[in-house]
Amino acid sequence: MPSLQEIFNNLQAKKQRQSEVKKVIKESLENYQEYKELLEEIKKLKTKKKQIETTMQADFSHEVDQLKAFKTDIASDNVILSDLALNNLIKGESIKITTEDNIEFEPVITVRFKKIV
Repeated sequence: MPSLQEIFNNLQAKKQRQSEVKKVIKESLENYQEYKELLEEIKKLKTKKKQIETTMQADFSHEVDQLKAFKTDIASDNVILSDLALNNLIKGESIKITTEDNIEFEPVITVRFKKIV
């Protein structure tokens, strides 16, 4: 069984190679005139889309504010839900959540690594 360090080193090498391949593909796309024209068209359309969204948000400012509040509340509730689930798991209790439609959910635990600065 490989060690954590060996797997990590292998992962880093693959990410580096992936980055190099992406760079080659990006550079080759930049040589196509049609691609450049499409990028310009996309940029114009994104600008137009943003203008329409800004107008809509001004017209529906109350709803937009409600949406922002819901987003914050949902994020907060998700943190609380995760904390309670983790505490119950640590205590050895089983965890299962059921929706109104009898769809069951169980927790999924993941481990990520963060660079130490």
